[in-house]
Amino acid sequence: MGEIGQFGDIIFEVSGDKIITFNGFKRETSSKYENHELIAQKPRTEFIAPGLDTVSFTVTLNFRFGVSPRDEMNRWIEHARSGDAERLVVGGKAIGVDKWIITSVSQAWDVIYDGGVLAFGKVDVSLQEYCSEMWTVSGYESGKKSQSKTADTIAQLEKDNSSQLTPDNPFASMLPELEDWK
Repeated sequence: MGEIGQFGDIIFEVSGDKIITFNGFKRETSSKYENHELIAQKPRTEFIAPGLDTVSFTVTLNFRFGVSPRDEMNRWIEHARSGDAERLVVGGKAIGVDKWIITSVSQAWDVIYDGGVLAFGKVDVSLQEYCSEMWTVSGYESGKKSQSKTADTIAQLEKDNSSQLTPDNPFASMLPELEDWK
């Protein structure tokens, strides 16, 4: 069996008995920024956080390739309605930093035979990244997992020479808050 990847328990594969693949795979990444207005000057832009990635693709289903298009379509609907977050794997490598949720499933019933048998169809799937842990900024390093403000985190920031709180440091505005945590 030639496994291409999987989403949870849905396996994308090519074998002598079964072909279930996707095409049109598209991943989008974004970032969040805030513009701070200044008097008589252009606004200052501040990076806030990475945004949630999205993925979309189309699964083509054909009964001649060993799959029941209707059953496979129902599996995607069941996953979408469950709200469960699953790993997305392609080529043996996980996509993204965590799991994914299905935000939409769209079906196209292209060929229907006598008795309502669905012979050929497509499923358009849209996923959104699901982050199960809080990601915050620590010192000057962003994107590393850390806990939200705790006494231990603040103590570590104070000990870390690379993130001394000075007027030139972007975290200097946190000084009053940090004093409360001591």
